[in-house]
Amino acid sequence: MDEQELDEDEVMERAESILGQQFGTDQAVNNLYENLPDEARRRLLSDTILTAESARKVEKEVKAIIRAELQLNQKKKMLLFKADKEKKELEKKTQFLKNRTEFLEEENNSLEDANALLKDERDRLLPIEREFNKLRHQNEQLEIRNRAILAP
Repeated sequence: MDEQELDEDEVMERAESILGQQFGTDQAVNNLYENLPDEARRRLLSDTILTAESARKVEKEVKAIIRAELQLNQKKKMLLFKADKEKKELEKKTQFLKNRTEFLEEENNSLEDANALLKDERDRLLPIEREFNKLRHQNEQLEIRNRAILAP
């Protein structure tokens, strides 16, 4: 036997093993398989091996895809958790800034009220200050006159 025949015999054994697993002990299938010509049997066995190998490859690819999806879901959950945490922090900061703004607005209103009171007081005192300045000027004039009178 040459190498090709050994390989074919090996292929036949593997295929028969796979077929035995796939078809179990179903006598009708075994009889049908036994009645096939050698070439058809070899092709059937070869196709069965290729199908089984393809199925294993597909299974590996499916598992890899599932692992990748699981990893993506974990990353998604982690990113959602981080985003939720950052959102909560931003909400806290926003609330703090709103409270601070309200406080500063109240302070500003108080200062505006105090400023208005000071303006009113200034407006009330302005005529008094004018009168005071007028009297002071008159007082200075009188002092100058008194010094002139008292001066020898």
